[in-house]
Amino acid sequence: METGLNDVFAENDEGDDDEAPLVVASPTNTAPVIRDASFLVSTFNLANCAVGAGVLSVPYAVSELGVVLALVVLPAVAAVVVFTLHVLIDAADVYGAVSYQELVSKALGPGVAHFVSFTLILYIAGSCVAYTIIVADAFASVAAVAGGGRGGPR
Repeated sequence: METGLNDVFAENDEGDDDEAPLVVASPTNTAPVIRDASFLVSTFNLANCAVGAGVLSVPYAVSELGVVLALVVLPAVAAVVVFTLHVLIDAADVYGAVSYQELVSKALGPGVAHFVSFTLILYIAGSCVAYTIIVADAFASVAAVAGGGRGGPR
């Protein structure tokens, strides 16, 4: 039984239009792209990264900067982030990349791509440690208050 490209890119037989096909063609790249995360999972992952970092860092930054300076700095940082995303999107279109890792590999070479992967692993591991410490501290305080023991909020 022979499978053609039309079969690979065919619509889902179950009629579930909310889910994107697992294999899609990139307009600038002839090779199919294998996606292994749903839109919902990707959205929650992005929201977790954005909200998780913001919940911990923005209040501290505002308290250190003061309200007036924070009202200047936060929009400036947001503008830099938007500009950076536009640069990444334009570069991905030029190089025909569909992921950040592929873009780095095509634009800067595989050595830099491995270095970026290593730094991302360190960043994620550090984030896991930080979140674990925060959750453990919060749980210890709640458990101590609930149990009537020592070690509650000081």
